[in-house]
Amino acid sequence: MNNNILPVVVAISVQIGLAIMSIFAKFALDDQLSPRVFVAERLIFAATILSALALVFERNTRPQMTTKIFAQIVIMSIFEPLLEQNLYYTGMQLTTATFTAAMFNLIPAITFVMACVFRLEKVSIHTHRGKAKVVGTCVAVAGAMMMTFWSGQVIPLPWTRSLHAKKIHMHADGILEGGLMIVSSCLSWSFYVILQAKVVVSYPAKLSLTALICIMGAIGSTVTALIWERNDPKAWKFYPDITLLASLYGGCFSAITVYVVGWMAQKKGPVFVSIFNPINLIVTAVISSVVLSEQMFVGREGKKSLIYSFIYHCFTSQENQKTKVDGIV
Repeated sequence: MNNNILPVVVAISVQIGLAIMSIFAKFALDDQLSPRVFVAERLIFAATILSALALVFERNTRPQMTTKIFAQIVIMSIFEPLLEQNLYYTGMQLTTATFTAAMFNLIPAITFVMACVFRLEKVSIHTHRGKAKVVGTCVAVAGAMMMTFWSGQVIPLPWTRSLHAKKIHMHADGILEGGLMIVSSCLSWSFYVILQAKVVVSYPAKLSLTALICIMGAIGSTVTALIWERNDPKAWKFYPDITLLASLYGGCFSAITVYVVGWMAQKKGPVFVSIFNPINLIVTAVISSVVLSEQMFVGREGKKSLIYSFIYHCFTSQENQKTKVDGIV
C-alpha cells in the first residue's frame, strides 16, 4: 500500500474503532454496569497489554526511573485516566453516546485556552491565525453550551419512531449534569496533555510511560470503585455478556490505539491525527441511532457542525507552530 495512503486508512480505522468502543460502552452502561467498575476493568486490561508490549519492545531502551518522574506519572494518572474516564463514562450514562462524542471534541479549544494560561501558546490577535483561534474557541464553546441547553426538533427517522424501539428520554437535569461531567473530563484530559508534553521529554519510552500511567490509573480506579460500590458486591461480578465485551474491547483497543496514534503522529504530525476526529462522531451518531434507537435533533446536529467547522479550521493552523513546555512541572 502507498505510504501516503496507509496513514489515512489507519486513521480512519482508529476513529471507527473508537466509535464502536463508545457504542459498546453505552450498551454496557445502559445495562446497569457501574461507570466506576467499567473504567477499572478496562484499565486493568489495558495496563496488562501495554505492560507486555513495553517489556518486549522497550526492554533495552527504557530510561532510568527517578523519584521526580515517578511523581509526575502519578499526577498524570490522576488527571487521565482516573478523573477523565470516570467523569466521561458517568456523563455518557446520563446522556447518549453521540452527545458525549460531540462534547468531547471541545478538547482542542480547552487545551488551547489552558496552553495560553500556562504560557505554552503565544497568540497575537493582530494576525489572521490568532483571530481565527480566538473566534474558533469562543464559537466552539458557545456551540457546546447551546447543544446542552437546547435540542431543537427531533429528526423523524423511521427506526427511532418504532413502537418497539428503545425510547431515549433525557431530562434537563441529566443533560446538564452529564454535560458538566463531560466538560470536566475534557479539562482533565487537557491538563494531562500539558503535563505529558513535559514528562515525555524526560521519559521518552512512550509504551512504558503509558503502561505506568494505566497501572496507576487502574489502581486508583479500582480503589474508587471499591469505595463507591461498597454496598453492591454484584457490581464486580463478571458475566459473559456485553459488559465484559465492552471492558475487554475497550482495554485492548485503547492499548493498540496508543501505539498506532503515536506511529501516525510520528509519520504525519499530531494535527493529521486530530483532523480525522469528526469520523468518530459521524459513525457514533449513525450506529447509535440505528442500534440504540437514539433520537437525533436538528439543533444539536447543527451545533455539532459549528463546533467542528470552527475547531478544525482554526487548530489545523498549528501544525508548524512550536510550543514551549519548560517550567510547567
